[in-house]
Amino acid sequence: MARLSFASLRVRLLLLVLLAVIPALGLTLYTNLEDRQLRKARVQEQALRLSRLVSADHERLIEDARQLLVTLARLPAVRERNRVACNRLFADLLTQHSSYANLGVIDADGNVFCSALPMTGRVYAGDRAYFRRARETRDFAIGEYQVGRITGKATVNFGHPVLDDAGHVPAVVFAALDLAWLNELAGQAGLPPGSLLTVIDRQGTILSRYPDQAKWVGRPVPESLVLKAILA
Repeated sequence: MARLSFASLRVRLLLLVLLAVIPALGLTLYTNLEDRQLRKARVQEQALRLSRLVSADHERLIEDARQLLVTLARLPAVRERNRVACNRLFADLLTQHSSYANLGVIDADGNVFCSALPMTGRVYAGDRAYFRRARETRDFAIGEYQVGRITGKATVNFGHPVLDDAGHVPAVVFAALDLAWLNELAGQAGLPPGSLLTVIDRQGTILSRYPDQAKWVGRPVPESLVLKAILA
């Protein structure tokens, strides 16, 4: 009986201890969970703020490109297809726009007939996405990742149709955005230490990756689940 009473007493003591500890343990777990959720919320808020800042910079960049191409599409040298005057004018403009790798005009057959940079022989660009979209939509168009056939650089090109008096599209003016410059813009975004900034096109190809641009630009984004969520 004494042994049984002692065992019973020990069980009761253990229960009392557990009853005393469980609320404290629960409070500790709840506090840790709440702290983790707060940290997660702060990280998400910071990421959203930075993405909005970078997005605003890119929207301004795209709008600047659109306005430039609208102006170029109305120039007499472009509308009259004066190759010499167009080449000279675009070469001068390129020195004033360091973000672009090249400026030019593509005729209705897809051949580049005007370029700020010198060309050696015929250069075909009729298969480029920005050229096709600009002709089909008769509006400003944004291309995808490419390596320029004149520049040899990684670029994203913008295009805008040239309309004649009958409303036809005899040509498309283009501006080739240098992706190396785009990465410099990412470096000026003031990212916190350890942060990564990735810019992708509609195909999921990396246009800019800060840091380690050379390693990633031109490759498909590896985070497939993230990409699907973004594109959706």
